[in-house]
Order: sequence, then C-alpha cells, then structure tokens
Amino acid sequence: MPGPPRTRGNLPKGPVEEPREEPVVEIEETEPEPDRRLPYKINLDTHFTNGKHLKEDTATRKWITDKIIHALEREEGMIREVDARFEENENFHVGKATHIKIEQTVDGQIDVVKETSARAMGNYQFKVVVKLKTHREVVYTNPEKHAAPTISEATDLMADGLKRLLRDEKERTIDKNRKAKNDAGMDVDMTLEEDDAVIAQEQAATEDRRAEEEYQAIEDKLQK
Repeated sequence: MPGPPRTRGNLPKGPVEEPREEPVVEIEETEPEPDRRLPYKINLDTHFTNGKHLKEDTATRKWITDKIIHALEREEGMIREVDARFEENENFHVGKATHIKIEQTVDGQIDVVKETSARAMGNYQFKVVVKLKTHREVVYTNPEKHAAPTISEATDLMADGLKRLLRDEKERTIDKNRKAKNDAGMDVDMTLEEDDAVIAQEQAATEDRRAEEEYQAIEDKLQK
C-alpha cells in the first residue's frame, strides 16, 4: 500500500539543485617533434678500461652527443664533419697546479707563499676533431689540461672548449679575409659590412635549412 501523502512540513526547505554533469574534455594527443637533421656528420667513439663501449641507445652517449651539437650550434654552417673520441684512463693524473697566496705576518709584513696542489686524477678525457668546409681542422685535445675525474666534468670542459675554439677560428677567418681585401686596396669599412652580411647570410641559410627539414619530416609522416 502507498504511504501517506507528504505534508508541507516534510518537504525539503529551499530549492533543490540537480547535480550538473561535468563536460568531458577530450585531450588531443600531439605527435613529438621530428628530430632535426644535422648539416654535418658526427662520429663518437668511446672506450673504457674494461673494454666496453657506450652503446648507441644509452642515455650517456646521447647526452654527450647533444652537448657536442649544442656547443657547435652557432658555427654549424662552417662544419663538414666531427670526429669525437671519449676514453677512460684510470691511471692518468693531470699536472700539478701552483697557487700564489699572499699573507700578512704579525709585524705587518707581506709574505708571498707558493702552494703546489697534488696531482689530481683525470680518468676521463676527450679528443675532438672538427673538420671545416674550408678543409681546415679545429682540434680539441690536451689531456694534461682537460682530463677530469668524472664524465660530466670532462664533457662540460669539452663543450666549453669546442665553443671557444670554433669562435676563435671564425674570427681568424674574418680577420684573414679583411686583411686580404685591405691589401688589395678595398675599402676596410666595406669589408666589415661584407663580413657582417656573410655571417647573416650563413645564419639565415641555417635557419631556412632547419625549417625545410622539419617541414619535410612532417610531410613524410602525413604520407605514411
């Protein structure tokens, strides 16, 4: 039997809100950006004291390669090929470092003290040869100076050294071109403007090449 009808006193007080359905938001999956094709070839050879090597798919090998690419990024238009060798030498020590320390004695006199640090371990080192389109080579190698006790320290030293060496090589090339034009009786101010224009053209060409490669990679994916 149905129950007794509800009186007004039994009704809920105030308006009753119906639960509102939340809209379903569809998240569109985005494809990862295609890898950029380098305008030069890069070879990385690795050697450890236990006879092992860094495999192609290891994170350490990829990190070292990315550090090299980033270090050469600004001057990549000059580069034809890069040969890099990373090796471990557990018995290698870097040279001793001499530090000058100035001390003041009790009677107010200045005393100069030379301190020589012990030979530090330098287990990891790089040799990198950057082959340029001008058929010149820029070489990074100096174990006594650049060897480091860890892989990360050796890689950072190598990246900074490569960046500096390539910048110096570019400046030497520009100075050589300016001198040749000056000896030929050309206006020096004009040669400076021409050098700036050449650099700008190289940078623009590099950006255009990157854009074309990214566009081509997208087109290839869409056609699959």
